[in-house]
Amino acid sequence: MRNQPALSLSHKSEYCIISLGGEPDANELSPSARNVLRRWVLSDRYDDDPAGAIAALRTIVTDGRGDEDEVITLAEMAYLYAEKTHQRPYFLGAAIYSFAFLFPEQGLQPPSPYDPRLRLAADLYSLGIIHAFASADDTTVEFKNGNYQLPFGWVDVAVNPSGFEWHNRRVVALTPVEEVAVRGWQTVIATPGSVRRSLRRPSRLLPSAVCRWHRG
Repeated sequence: MRNQPALSLSHKSEYCIISLGGEPDANELSPSARNVLRRWVLSDRYDDDPAGAIAALRTIVTDGRGDEDEVITLAEMAYLYAEKTHQRPYFLGAAIYSFAFLFPEQGLQPPSPYDPRLRLAADLYSLGIIHAFASADDTTVEFKNGNYQLPFGWVDVAVNPSGFEWHNRRVVALTPVEEVAVRGWQTVIATPGSVRRSLRRPSRLLPSAVCRWHRG
């Protein structure tokens, strides 16, 4: 795979955040994805046999009968199926399909900046990478060289160590923080003639990853 998730390191902190946006609904395909499945008479099959529907739609794409719509639909299907079954090959497949949508080859068109699926594909790519390379206890993300299984075959992954270096710092740990709530922060809301203090409701951070670095 050619690219890795971009890291944005802070000068002031030991940690950096890789923001991934809102996580897709883990239970339902988007309406546009459903329309694609209906176009190919695969909607009912997806409900009964998601893996079979994914394989069938992939065949349509590889045969040249599909376009960008089918590719991003494959990413959605693979990610949601991985969420339900916890099968890492489908997480990695979702990342690869998303990458193919974002950076297409073989005559397909890249998404417009105004296409809402652009943000979806970026999220699916990042989330797929996080889950595909999660450690055994799901506490960190571990990028390692190797041959990794996909729903449709295998892929060789080569990790470039220089991608985890920034000036004189080196990333030594990546930890997903998909389930984080911040509680107890107070905020002052000022209105003309009055000041009202209120306690903010707990806020859920967007799916992201925290990286720890140290000086090289």
